[in-house]
Formats: sequence, structure tokens, C-alpha cells
Amino acid sequence: MRIAVYPGDDTSNPAAMWECVAAGLPIVINEAIAGGKHLLVPGVTGEFASEASFAQTMRRVIDERDRYRPREYFETHWDTIAMIERQLEFFRAMGWKC
Repeated sequence: MRIAVYPGDDTSNPAAMWECVAAGLPIVINEAIAGGKHLLVPGVTGEFASEASFAQTMRRVIDERDRYRPREYFETHWDTIAMIERQLEFFRAMGWKC
């Protein structure tokens, strides 16, 4: 049973969080974390937890570990082809002629 936990509020490491999601680990993130909130999709890649509810949230995620689908979400929304297409669309929107 493996999950990733980011309990801090002033520190964050979105790259490390994203590696956990890509590896298939659900993440539990402090709802007051400074950065990386965009990586969490509640019920799919993990859960937010307040200071008061952290233990309860951890227990729930551990108990329901199999319902989370972080790897599948990563592959569907952030695979190489999808990322290239999004980047090209951004450049086109900025006026790039290809």
C-alpha cells in the first residue's frame, strides 16, 4: 500500500508530485499548500486534506486506495502526444504560422 503525502503548506514540489501521479501513487496534499494544487483531481489522483482532517483523509485514502486512478489520469491527460498538441495550439494561438 503506497501513497504520497505532502503535508507542508509553505513548501511544494509539483514535479515530485507529478512523478508520484505518473507512478500510480495517489497523493494526499495539504489544502493550504503553496503550489501543485493543479495536479490533484479529488477522487482520481488523490485528496486534499486540512490540518484538522489530515488523519481522517489519510485513513480514507488508504482504505479506498484501489478506487484512485492516478496513472490512468496521467496517461489520458498528459501523454507526450497530448502535450505536444497543447503546446502547438498555444503557439498557434499566439500567432505562430506553421
